[in-house]
Amino acid sequence: MDIRAPRLRLLAVAMTVDALGSGLFGPFGLLYGHEVAGLPLARTGTALGVAAAVALAAGPLAGTLVDRIGAARVVILANVVAVLGGLLLLSARDLLSFTLASILGVASVRMFWSAFAPLIGALTGDRAERWLGLLRSARLAGVMLGGFAASGVLLLGRKEGLLIMLAVDTASYALAAVLTVVATAGSHRPIRRPSPGTGDPAGGRASYRTVLRDRALLHLTLLNTVCTLLASTPIIAMPVYLIEVAHGPAWLPGLAAGLLTGTVALAMTRTPLLTRGTGRLRVLALAALLWAAGCLLFLPAPLAAAPVAIAATVVLGLAQSFYEPTADTVALALAPAHMTGRYTAVYQLAWGVSAALSPVLAGVLLATAPSLLWITLAALALLTAIAYHRTEARLGARVGQSGTPLPASRASGA
Repeated sequence: MDIRAPRLRLLAVAMTVDALGSGLFGPFGLLYGHEVAGLPLARTGTALGVAAAVALAAGPLAGTLVDRIGAARVVILANVVAVLGGLLLLSARDLLSFTLASILGVASVRMFWSAFAPLIGALTGDRAERWLGLLRSARLAGVMLGGFAASGVLLLGRKEGLLIMLAVDTASYALAAVLTVVATAGSHRPIRRPSPGTGDPAGGRASYRTVLRDRALLHLTLLNTVCTLLASTPIIAMPVYLIEVAHGPAWLPGLAAGLLTGTVALAMTRTPLLTRGTGRLRVLALAALLWAAGCLLFLPAPLAAAPVAIAATVVLGLAQSFYEPTADTVALALAPAHMTGRYTAVYQLAWGVSAALSPVLAGVLLATAPSLLWITLAALALLTAIAYHRTEARLGARVGQSGTPLPASRASGA
């Protein structure tokens, strides 16, 4: 019997528990700082911005730790850091403690995503995309359930509800850490650098200098940054566009957001099966084409807000469901087996960059001309699809096909 399946199922439970807490409290950081910590909104927002900027360094640090102590230990450590951040935030009543707690919280997220794909890639062999899709779906389900629960908890009172949600969030990280320890028992070994003279091209020294000399990784990280912009910018822009520009009903942005999340969660359980045997870069090109179509569908929203929003968000959700499981494996496919952590950390920086750029892009283009936002995003998506198609000829063999074993899984250890 393959012992990996029960472990992966337990990891899915751990991730759902983790995400349940995140969905419960995650969107309320600004409100918590103002209502519970007693900080002015401007200072609270500044503290959260500083935390996000400082915590960017946690990704590269986690990448180094993945290569030195193993991805499983870093995932566990990320949950422990989140627990410490939650405990500090529960007692935070001044700007300094609130900022430090926020740094720990954001750093734990960066650490987790730098270790997540290397861990799953090492455990799953040629089923990496399949399990990455299932585990991401489990996380989305947890986030959705947490979001629904938050509405009920806040009925207990704003301050009391926020404290309860943070306490549950902190406890969920602790439980996720314990479940991950059990699920990954015996799989904590890092992958060692091959000995010189073995003929293995992966035998180079593990360092970020080596990683940054890999032009293929830098090129695909740039394309990944555009993809993360395509994934995140519509989410930020939709509420304003649907209410202020399309004059849709007040319930429409919430419905669109829920429909987008639900589409991604459901579709990701199937898209890795549909793309198995297809070049990974071709799958990403398909995702970019779907993003272009979804963005263009928003243009007639002022004529029929609800039907247009529903159609557009479903297409955007399909794009993301093709993108996420495949994108998770690109850095793993490029990386020597003993440097998956560093490669993934560099590749995942795309999300940090898009988190900073997406609000600016959405705000400026909506203020300039609302239709220009969707035209710009569609143009970016089309150019990205073309770039992936051209890159396939040069790097397709190295990146490989969906469903093929990754270097880390061939080398053993997590």
